[in-house]
Amino acid sequence: MCCLLDLSPKELSFATSNTTLVIMGFSLGLLVIMPLLLVTTLITTLS
Repeated sequence: MCCLLDLSPKELSFATSNTTLVIMGFSLGLLVIMPLLLVTTLITTLS
């Protein structure tokens, strides 16, 4: 637990897959949030 080098290959692969999942979720969230923000700003400026 003290050192990253002490991790077993299984734990290491789990950590990397977890990181990729976080990155994918973040990018997907941005793809969803950006259009929503654009739409809301358009509505507020038009009204």
